Amino acid sequence: MTRNPTAHAVSFALMALMVTFALVSDVHAKKRRKKSGGIKFGKVGMMTLAGSGSFTGGSFTPLLEGDEGDSQDEATSFKIAPRVGYFVWGTPTLALELAGVLEFARSDSDDVSTSSLAFLVDPAIYLKSMKRRGLFPFLHFGLGYGNAGIEPDKGDSQSSSGMDLRPGVGLNFCIGKKRGAFIRTTLDYEMQTLLDDKENGRSRSGPALRVGFGAFF
Repeated sequence: MTRNPTAHAVSFALMALMVTFALVSDVHAKKRRKKSGGIKFGKVGMMTLAGSGSFTGGSFTPLLEGDEGDSQDEATSFKIAPRVGYFVWGTPTLALELAGVLEFARSDSDDVSTSSLAFLVDPAIYLKSMKRRGLFPFLHFGLGYGNAGIEPDKGDSQSSSGMDLRPGVGLNFCIGKKRGAFIRTTLDYEMQTLLDDKENGRSRSGPALRVGFGAFF
């Protein structure tokens, strides 16, 4: 598989930033924590059901035999992603949710169309410092594997697969106490490489804004 050193460096840097931010926020929240009620979102054993949609622009870099990968094709991508989560750990200031995401995507550029299906494991760390207002900022790191059917304007269709990395930040706005609904927005940095058995395919990296709705119980 073709490696992208820049994408890997960005991924590890974002992971380090996410962990550092979560630890610092936990320390500060403990110092000024008050005994209060608020929304119970993030309690261990709680489940979430959600779905999100996104429409993004960006560029794909072809990975072909004899191609150094310097050229780029502009493309748009539409994605729908159902999501199921479960809170496995929590403190008065932090909560960890493990979620599974099944994504359906369609991308179109000038010379090729791609339809894909991917499954991701998406751990998220939520901060509870603003729970009385129903706001839960979070950091997450999605890691998945996908398969895609590539349909060029000329030539035969191709099937490819590869890894998908999506570190990002987001915000949940929750309504309800022990049960309720929420609006979930995230700003991610996507890094995806899809290759066939001949190491041909496409690589993509870039930001993506997602908006979703869900329920917690």
